[in-house]
Amino acid sequence: MRIHVEMAAAARRAGGMPEREAQTAALRSFGNATFAAEQARELWGWTWLDRLGQDLRYAFRTLN
Repeated sequence: MRIHVEMAAAARRAGGMPEREAQTAALRSFGNATFAAEQARELWGWTWLDRLGQDLRYAFRTLN
């Protein structure tokens, strides 16, 4: 995700914005990096398997 922020900052610098302001503006436009990382981890990680296991355990408990 860092590469996206760096690319946005580079585009702003190319537009004539000072270095520090370009970096700050790029970070602001990107939003909450922690939230984005958690979302990406959830999409590409094994959380779907964990949720499937939880759903199966719940289904077996309700059948008894």
